Amino acid sequence: MVQRRQAVTVDQKALVSKILARYNTAFAPLREMVQNADDAGATVVSIKLLLDEAAPVPGGPLVKCLTVSNNGRPFSEADWSRVSRIASGNPDGAAVGLFGVGFFAVFGLTDEPEIRSGSAAMRFAHEGDGFFSYHDELPQPVNGAQFSMRLKPGSDAAHWAEADELARLRRVLASMLLFARSITSITLEAPGCPPL
Repeated sequence: MVQRRQAVTVDQKALVSKILARYNTAFAPLREMVQNADDAGATVVSIKLLLDEAAPVPGGPLVKCLTVSNNGRPFSEADWSRVSRIASGNPDGAAVGLFGVGFFAVFGLTDEPEIRSGSAAMRFAHEGDGFFSYHDELPQPVNGAQFSMRLKPGSDAAHWAEADELARLRRVLASMLLFARSITSITLEAPGCPPL
């Protein structure tokens, strides 16, 4: 009998959807990014909700883009490698990305997150049933890390600037400060909304 060897394939998009089911709690992607910033030694996290003023809806304009910045350690080569590999984890329990799945919660918000840190940038994209990452060098280095996410249609985050959701988001962020090791300040900005 002749054996034939064949690699096992993975539908990456379906796998990430299953991972996201574990993170189906309010503001899970923000919780993950704030936790990762804390792991990176950040003292400040800034969250900006960019509104789609051209598409007014009852309750106020929808959020079209979300940015999260921190002043923690810039990404190392190992960080860049891990963030582009689902579930690769981190053997250093004191470092960023212990299990290697939390960052992927952002795919509940966006199809193409972008990260800028140090002198590098990485953008992710859904293509077919897989994910691909695109790498680039930045002309000006970035302190810490910046995450940009254009929200996908139907994302719950589109409603985060509405009064009730904004109040819930503020409470969640304030409670995160209680458990942070290094973060002393989280700012939340949304045009037309009072700052946190």
